[in-house]
Amino acid sequence: MDKKYFKLRVKTGTKIISTKGDYIVSDIPDNALEFLEKGASWLVLAKEADVPLSKLEEPRLRKLKSLRATQGFSEDVIIISRALELKQKGDKPKVEAKPEK
Repeated sequence: MDKKYFKLRVKTGTKIISTKGDYIVSDIPDNALEFLEKGASWLVLAKEADVPLSKLEEPRLRKLKSLRATQGFSEDVIIISRALELKQKGDKPKVEAKPEK
């Protein structure tokens, strides 16, 4: 997912100390979604992230939604919920109108 769909919550140059290794934030990483899925609290979703998120698998979206809810990122939860709604609308089989006789 393109990094334009993410926002930093910290200033560039901030050192993130983690059990998975330290990280100095220089920009939004190319693998921002993976950081988010691992619980990064220094990244959040941009409002327009719902459409690209809707292309992900539903279980992955539900897991991310649960994680962000647990972390208290209500705006991210709303964006992910919209992505799930878009996914459900897109997954429904289209019923063709029968021609009138």
